[in-house]
Amino acid sequence: MHAANSTVGATSVELVTQDYAVAVWRNVLVVDWRERTTGEGARDVQFRLQRLARAYPEGIFYLAFVAESASPPDLEARQTLATMLKTGNSLVAGAVVFDGAGLRGAFVRGVATGLVMLARPQFPFVVCTLHDAAKLFADMASAHRSSFDMQRFVPEVLTLRASMLSQPASETRVVSP
Repeated sequence: MHAANSTVGATSVELVTQDYAVAVWRNVLVVDWRERTTGEGARDVQFRLQRLARAYPEGIFYLAFVAESASPPDLEARQTLATMLKTGNSLVAGAVVFDGAGLRGAFVRGVATGLVMLARPQFPFVVCTLHDAAKLFADMASAHRSSFDMQRFVPEVLTLRASMLSQPASETRVVSP
């Protein structure tokens, strides 16, 4: 069983469940939505984003991978994710990367676009490739006079994601009260 990691701001896998996994790469919260996107999972992600924001007051990034097998977020998850995007939590930029193509890819882009339209975040939030997310994050970090190592981001996040995918599921969660 993989317990939640208390290290904030380091490169680490924080949580692995059947439905989602959470990791941190420096000031980037990396979420891998695998199966069901529930309100409980979204609240957990929101809490972890707030915690990362406290560690990086100069700004943080949100990167969500959506597996081809992932179901659409339930109503509570959509509301929580929209609130998370709306309030910002020191977010500089966010991106959704989808593992598939075709109709399923269009559907995921539609869900993400709907969340963005509902939330109207004050920062760029896009559905794109991992490389495009890296470029956006680097550009936004530069605009905020902070550093972002784009050359290390893609390979290290891919390694981090592979680690998340290879770990057994755990039900340990950190949900705010």
